[in-house]
Amino acid sequence: MKRALVHRAGAFALAFLLAAAPAVTADVLIVDGNGGAAFTTIQAAVTSAVDGDVILVKSFDAYGSFSIANLSLIVMADAGANVTLQGSVTIQNLSADRRVVISGLSVYGQADLGSGLNVANNQGAVRLQDCLFQGADNLTCQFNPFVGAGRPGVRVQGSVDTAFDGCLLVGGNGMGGAYGGPCYIGGTGGDGIYAFESTIVLTNCVLQGGMGGNATFDGLGGDGGPGFHSKDYRVVASGCLFRGGPGGIGYDFFPIEGYGNGGTGLIVDANCSAHLLDNEYEGGAAGMSAFGVPGSPGVGQMLQGPGLFFAGSAHPLVASPAAVREGESLSLSFSGAPGDVAMLMLHVTPNVFVLNNFGGALLLDLPLLLGPLTFGAIPASGTLSASVPIPELGPGIDALPVLLQALVNEAAGLRLGGAAAIVMLDGS
Repeated sequence: MKRALVHRAGAFALAFLLAAAPAVTADVLIVDGNGGAAFTTIQAAVTSAVDGDVILVKSFDAYGSFSIANLSLIVMADAGANVTLQGSVTIQNLSADRRVVISGLSVYGQADLGSGLNVANNQGAVRLQDCLFQGADNLTCQFNPFVGAGRPGVRVQGSVDTAFDGCLLVGGNGMGGAYGGPCYIGGTGGDGIYAFESTIVLTNCVLQGGMGGNATFDGLGGDGGPGFHSKDYRVVASGCLFRGGPGGIGYDFFPIEGYGNGGTGLIVDANCSAHLLDNEYEGGAAGMSAFGVPGSPGVGQMLQGPGLFFAGSAHPLVASPAAVREGESLSLSFSGAPGDVAMLMLHVTPNVFVLNNFGGALLLDLPLLLGPLTFGAIPASGTLSASVPIPELGPGIDALPVLLQALVNEAAGLRLGGAAAIVMLDGS
């Protein structure tokens, strides 16, 4: 009986959205690197797209870089697709009325491009979900003045609303050091995320600093990179793991130095505030060597700006598949302690409101289009699951994007949970 009630609630939410369909419908552009679609590269689809389009990407392991500038787009891996990019994703210069969603991509930065993701100068919202972004390893002592440093997995600059959910963010490894070589001092590992002049919201992510460069002969090992380093403004994080990278191996024959230090899990500078709920913080291991003086293991966190630590638990929201077709079902799951009451909020427009009384950031615009909609109490397993059938979208509707976020009533009070972007697609 309870499951049937969940289905009716979900069907009501979708029916409410369909009433507004003319305002939020989108065209769909298909990308398949193997051929058989209108586009074989993501950049070609972006170039042809107009505001509000959905770019649906099929499986391929060698897509190249793409860049989005002041254009509202959703770039999403198709259901079950394995989408890998060798290069970089850039999102820049979004005006306040534009938003970009990237979902389900694995992006490996290359030496000539650096970071897996670059987000710069955006007044609009940027949403990243279920993605991997990895910075390039430094192989040639390039990127001065970084002197052989690995590149950040993600670099964010001057952006007011950037949110990650369920992502793995990894810094590249530093260049090795060697006596007489181009990098006598091993390069530091890259940051999982390096951010300044920006608001960053993180839910259920892993942030891993890169490894410091290993010395090859009579050189100094590099320090491990931080999992996250925020220079200015604000970071809001829930249910994340911040892990510093390990220090590089040193081979200095003189007993004065040699080992690389482990990286810090989370660094928040004096000009930045941190709003933190139920995260883990791990410093990187110090590098090992037969010679030299040991470095130091990294610390879990280094907060120079104001830090607020909220009581309560993180509550992931899993919505699968993100690209779901008519006649299929959307699987939703909420996590928490047994007895917690899970609710769902819904909108078609993103925004960011840091709500300390709710332990996080609301990522939907106000007033809500629907919700909070009660889905039920979390059972003894710690996970409440529901299956919501997707109805017919109606004539002339190819795609209907929806933004979801969990809200959970737990012992510590109401707590904002994970967020998800889904696209309902025409089944034909």
